[in-house]
Amino acid sequence: PYYIGRTSTHPLGIHGLKQKFRFATYGGGVCYSKVLLKKLRLYINKSITPNECVKTGLSDDAYMGYTIEHKLNVSLTVLNDRLHSHLEHLDISFRRLTLQNLLQAITFGFAWDRYQLSWMPIIHEIIQLAKQNLNNEHSLMLLWNFLRDYEKLHPENLTEKFDDSCTSYHKRVKAAKTPSKTQQLTTRITPVEKITVKKIV
Repeated sequence: PYYIGRTSTHPLGIHGLKQKFRFATYGGGVCYSKVLLKKLRLYINKSITPNECVKTGLSDDAYMGYTIEHKLNVSLTVLNDRLHSHLEHLDISFRRLTLQNLLQAITFGFAWDRYQLSWMPIIHEIIQLAKQNLNNEHSLMLLWNFLRDYEKLHPENLTEKFDDSCTSYHKRVKAAKTPSKTQQLTTRITPVEKITVKKIV
């Protein structure tokens, strides 16, 4: 059985369980072999999994890792260099990738709150062109290096950029703009200066 993915940042533990475990984050993409899926049927289904996630206090991907490593004794095969999570920091994500990294990567999952997702079609197009025209790989490498380095030199272009379709971003913005009860009680009303309106003849 194989459990392949991008590893979690830190090993997790469960209260009452001495052994810690790692899990493959869904943000980077996960691969389960058919043999592993057959073994998981006893532990993972729509009736059991939600209750166990609540009981253990784990997210769905973390609970999968707990079940696979602790109950089935199958270790995670880590592919951090080919699976890219939305939790990656911007400076160590696409800015450090070469054209070869792009061609070898399995997933890209860059965060919407760090820059616009308009980069994804560009990356996809470069990958497709490289696969179709192997003789032009050098030219495509120069193009990718130019685009990547341009963003490095102009970080101001990435300030407060986000994907407009991301509802969780808008929820965070709304929550940030909504004053708390303490703020409402302590906020004083500033008197507005009297405005004189002159009649124009």
